[in-house]
Amino acid sequence: MIHYPLILSLFLVLGSVEAKTGKTLFKDATSEDERISILSKYFSPDPRDIITIAFNSSENKGKKRLEKAGRITVNPPKGYCFNITISKAQPDIYVCKRTLIKFKLKHVRGDGTFSWMVSSGELDFGTDISWQTPYRYGEVKEEFDDDKSKPVPVLVTSCERKAHEENTEITLKTIDDLFFKIDIPSKRIPAKLRCGDVNTYLKRGRFNQVIIKDPSKIRIGKGAKMEEIRRCAAKWRTDYKNSFSLPASRFVQKFGFRTNKGICRYSFQGFAPDPKSAVIECHDVENYKFVYLPMTCLDDN
Repeated sequence: MIHYPLILSLFLVLGSVEAKTGKTLFKDATSEDERISILSKYFSPDPRDIITIAFNSSENKGKKRLEKAGRITVNPPKGYCFNITISKAQPDIYVCKRTLIKFKLKHVRGDGTFSWMVSSGELDFGTDISWQTPYRYGEVKEEFDDDKSKPVPVLVTSCERKAHEENTEITLKTIDDLFFKIDIPSKRIPAKLRCGDVNTYLKRGRFNQVIIKDPSKIRIGKGAKMEEIRRCAAKWRTDYKNSFSLPASRFVQKFGFRTNKGICRYSFQGFAPDPKSAVIECHDVENYKFVYLPMTCLDDN
């Protein structure tokens, strides 16, 4: 005896499963950019927007820094489900209806982005969806730190820019509520080659010292004493060829003293690991032996 209601029920169940897993949102020839554009409609904030974390929210209060999280709303179209891979360290998330999913600070990369791999069906190999945050990790070494100690990572959470006719004011804020103010003059002075730049050597004469790039080109006069030639310890990360000098008095920690102690240089791009971002680098300035900070709000315009 054939049970038509039972067969119909099975058909509906199988059809529902196929709708969730067998179909995909894309045709075989859909490009990566088209996939991202199509998927973006089902995520809020949009992957093309800058996304932030409310560090001081009640939800994040008391959490370790890297565990602090924001939320993204995922709302797949009717008849489809998304399989989302956030990281290899946690199980995939299967979403068939409007769902809030957390993203954590620990998943943000050095260039300020984080990505999810999103698949819309069993026949979909997945699309990498990325969001941009304003967060970048710089490094500092405080004045009284041991010379042999490594710089400490510092998370810059915001960059504010105020442009004036004679200068541009940059204010950086860190997750620990430290503020750094950088005063960029309109007139640009190219940075000089210094002992400490990559592959530099120091030639010591009787009355002066000269920084050189190629020790094989040194000429010593007849009867002259052999000058001491030593390799400079590499300490500058920004290339002087693409940088500009900045008086140390124009770099100051908020509520700190403005002094001429130390030396700084800046570049409109080249911050590692986000080459598109501007960078400020200082040595032996007030309160710090070393400063290397991103300036995402500064450009060459």
